[in-house]
Amino acid sequence: MRKVTYLLAFLGLIIAGLLLGPLAVNYDGYVLIVMEHGTVQLRIFGVLLLLLIVGLATWLLLLVARVGFRTFGGSKDWLFNWSARKRRRAFRDGLLALAAGNYEASRKSLEKLEDGDEFDGINLIAQGEVCMRTGEPEKAITLWQMATEIPAARLAATLNLVRERLDHRDADAALTLLGTLADKEAAQPPTVNLHAEALAMAGQWQTLQANLPKWKKALGDNHGKWQQRASESIYAEIASKKGARELQETWQRLPRSTRRDHSQRLAFAKQLMEQGKHADAEKTLLEHAPERPTAALLEVMRAFRHPNPTLAMKTLEGWIKSDDTNSTLFSVLGQLALQTGDINLADKAISRAVKLSDSPKDWFLLGQIKEAKHDITGAAQCFKSVSQRTLKH
Repeated sequence: MRKVTYLLAFLGLIIAGLLLGPLAVNYDGYVLIVMEHGTVQLRIFGVLLLLLIVGLATWLLLLVARVGFRTFGGSKDWLFNWSARKRRRAFRDGLLALAAGNYEASRKSLEKLEDGDEFDGINLIAQGEVCMRTGEPEKAITLWQMATEIPAARLAATLNLVRERLDHRDADAALTLLGTLADKEAAQPPTVNLHAEALAMAGQWQTLQANLPKWKKALGDNHGKWQQRASESIYAEIASKKGARELQETWQRLPRSTRRDHSQRLAFAKQLMEQGKHADAEKTLLEHAPERPTAALLEVMRAFRHPNPTLAMKTLEGWIKSDDTNSTLFSVLGQLALQTGDINLADKAISRAVKLSDSPKDWFLLGQIKEAKHDITGAAQCFKSVSQRTLKH
């Protein structure tokens, strides 16, 4: 609407100029300006022209003043605005050099920046990273400690200090640093993962296990790993101090939901196997077998060492019916069959596994089966294949 108004006003001026211009030029009147030392006489047309020139000059002056205010008015030191641009350029160049792995160039650029607040502490964190990668850990720690005083950089700087302590196996110092964070910062996924690592390093498995339920979302795919590690360590401590019987009694006292948990059952079964109770481990793992096996479960089943792993073999056969292209299922079944003395089943299962994956481990098992069948030539060919495929892998 404003543009339309301006356009109409401009057209009005043009029309007025066309109508009144000739009258002003031909008009014989004049304007007399009397001054102390003389007089100035101007025709009406000259006065109008003079007013137009003064108006245009005033408009241009205001325009220049507005541009200047926009350029320099927002800066504290508008006269030296080039200094701020120079610092921003150094900040940009320092980060780009760090990303490119040019640490000396990054150091030179970042050392030009003295005020951490101007860049929310990011320059201090980056400069600390440069120092850490160039063999100056003490200086890096000092810079990160400075960055923790800046609210925007507090979390990132603290986590860098935590990682540095964990790299030096100082779990207690790492836990102390993590304790300085606010609740919202402590609930962030990177913080939670580092906290779990620090507790594990400190051997505080009970504390870790107690925190895992509320950390489940933050840990994501790592939750199962930490659950299993914590459980394994707790069960190992019980077994080493009180024996296998106390371990089993402890397991029975756990809630049913805990005993149904896959990672808990894996951890408990591994500890039973450490105590030589392979049949009990088989029952624990497979009386509530999952619909689909995990890689960790299959590796534990492969380690069964008792003469009659019937439940394990039946479970494997059921899984194979649902997935007959999984070479690991055939491999584990063949190994257990070989262990029980069922050479024909072992030969059939391992031969299928070899066709699916061509694994050196399966070729070795096939060689053992050939030996059991007194096929010396076939066994030699299998063991030769093991060497060839080991070199490839």
